[in-house]
Amino acid sequence: MNVTSDQSDAEPATVRLYLEMRQRVIDGRLRGGQLIQTPSVLAFFECGMSSARDAMRRLRQEGYFLQDARGRNFVRTWSSNEIADAWSIGATMWGYAALRFTERTDERYKIHLNTLLTEAINARPTEPGEIQFTVSSILATLHMIAARSKISNVVTTLDLHVPLGLRRICLQILTTVDLQRLSNQLLNAIGYALAGQGQLAGQGIEMAVRSILPPATAHFSWLSSLPTTSEAVFDDSYNDAPQSPWKDFQPYYGIGKPEIVDVEKWILQRARHAEPAIHANALSA
Repeated sequence: MNVTSDQSDAEPATVRLYLEMRQRVIDGRLRGGQLIQTPSVLAFFECGMSSARDAMRRLRQEGYFLQDARGRNFVRTWSSNEIADAWSIGATMWGYAALRFTERTDERYKIHLNTLLTEAINARPTEPGEIQFTVSSILATLHMIAARSKISNVVTTLDLHVPLGLRRICLQILTTVDLQRLSNQLLNAIGYALAGQGQLAGQGIEMAVRSILPPATAHFSWLSSLPTTSEAVFDDSYNDAPQSPWKDFQPYYGIGKPEIVDVEKWILQRARHAEPAIHANALSA
């Protein structure tokens, strides 16, 4: 498989390699604990060392890979306790961010949250990828708000324990019904935050985020039960991807939506200064 960039390609080789390897982690072809041999990556993807190094660095930053003291890359393993800790930390920190937002209103993030709420109300997304984008956008914005708090190392803690990769995988295994319920709960909480009702906002965010824990725990328990090898094996066949017991298992994001790293730019492009025309609790949970 060649991911080498040429002048006709809009997407750099590094990005394509990152997306290819990320998908293999998400669909289970790359299993927790497997060693990623750089020569195997270079040979299979026919890419340069620079592209491989940059792609794997991004995969580490987003929580898909870990690197040991010898500089070797491994697929990250998530235990049940780590999953429980991750979503508990996320629920607490993001709930706190919503609460503090109402007390220390920042016009920039008021516009962000207002835009997300208005866009969701107007679009009423039903496709799983679109709903995932709404949820991820809210969590990313709360992440940025939390970063402005006075709690020491809050962003480092969130990035370490609830990295983007974990959020992406866990949202994918929610059924469409559960994903829609989660989105509505978060949007209701954002509505309360914009209305200055901090306690309701914080409690709503915490309750919504904690609902992700049971299916996430079940999913990673299933992944850990699958047979594996000590080293990652790369091939062109998708037939080796294990069949998820969750029939709703969906690709991350819908067509045309940007990646989460661009969500702030996406929000700013659509920012509306007007207040939403609908009260938060008008969205059914």
